Amino acid sequence: MKVLAVIGPSGSGKTTLLEALLPALARCGLRTAAVKHTHHPPAAIDRQGSDSARLFAAGASAVALAGPGVCCVFQPGGVEPSLEEILARLPAVDLVLLESWKTLAVDAIEVVAADGQRVAATVGGKRLQVVSSGLARPPVFGDDTLAALCRTILEWC
Repeated sequence: MKVLAVIGPSGSGKTTLLEALLPALARCGLRTAAVKHTHHPPAAIDRQGSDSARLFAAGASAVALAGPGVCCVFQPGGVEPSLEEILARLPAVDLVLLESWKTLAVDAIEVVAADGQRVAATVGGKRLQVVSSGLARPPVFGDDTLAALCRTILEWC
């Protein structure tokens, strides 16, 4: 299983790029998974008034949301799981795309913000490609950009 990060400043188009890139990679025959890193606490993800939010308010130290095809554990104040722990829970895939894990020593595709803002250098790994949606809002990544990214990723894998 190969792991590749997609990094860039907030609002630069990382999620938009992944939304377009995932089906393009599937058409190339790659089985993929995506892992999104967030700095938001579980209370910000789990909407106010939901059953799980009510269980937290009642004193649960952790709440798991589970259903067909989904399992997510919220543990406020808990230790963030390592990437290795997360990867161990994923099904067998060819490529895992990480969104916003810019402090890990993994190779990355960098998305540059419309104003030219870039992320600070990562602690390891190399930048395979740097892309930008230009001034488009919302971000748009054209077919040429996606084709070039697919070629780069396939060669890298």
